[in-house]
Amino acid sequence: MYKDLEENRLLNPFNKVDILGVLVDEKPSAWIFVKFPFRRSNRQITSQEKAVKSIIRMHEKFGLHVIQGDDKILLRPTRWWMIFASRKERHVPLYVSKKIATAKALKTAVEQKDDKQIGALLGFPPTAIDAYVDGSVLPYDQIPKSTETVTADEMKFLGHMLSRNNWQSEISYLPRYARKIKEIAPNFYDLYLKHE
Repeated sequence: MYKDLEENRLLNPFNKVDILGVLVDEKPSAWIFVKFPFRRSNRQITSQEKAVKSIIRMHEKFGLHVIQGDDKILLRPTRWWMIFASRKERHVPLYVSKKIATAKALKTAVEQKDDKQIGALLGFPPTAIDAYVDGSVLPYDQIPKSTETVTADEMKFLGHMLSRNNWQSEISYLPRYARKIKEIAPNFYDLYLKHE
C-alpha cells in the first residue's frame, strides 16, 4: 500500500519513518524536508515544484494533510578531489499530519522556534523535550545500542534526544513503533535497518 512512499527518491529514510509513524498513530505529525540542488533557471525550478506537488499528492492519497513551509537555501559541505567546498541546496519543509490543524500548529511552532511545542507535536516524550530545552540530554556517545527490553534494530527507530535521568522510559515505545512500521511496510523496514 505504501510502495510509492518506500520507492520515493526525494525523501530520505528518516523522513519515511516519520511519515509512517504518523500513519500508524505513533506520531501526531512529521516535519520533513525535500532537498534539491539549488537552481536558478525557471525550467529547473518548475520541475522541482512539480516534484514537491507530487509528494504532497502522495501524502494526501494516504489520508494525510501537508502544509508547505518556506524554502531555505543552505550550503552543504562537499568533497571533490581533495578540495573542500560547499554547494547550495534548496530545502523545502513539509509539515505532515492526519489533522490539518496539527500540521498548521507544527509549522507555526517551527516558525516561532518553540522547541517544546515542536517536540510535543512530533510526539517526543515530555521528559526528553524538557531535557533538550534545558540542555540536560544524554550525550550521543552514551546512548545505548540496545537494552534488555529494546533490541539494537528497534533502537534504530529513535528519532529524538534522550534525557540523562529518564532515558529508559523514553525508549519504551520503540519496540511497538518498530513493530507497527514492519507490519505496514515490511520491505521498507528491512531496507531501513540496512541503511542505518
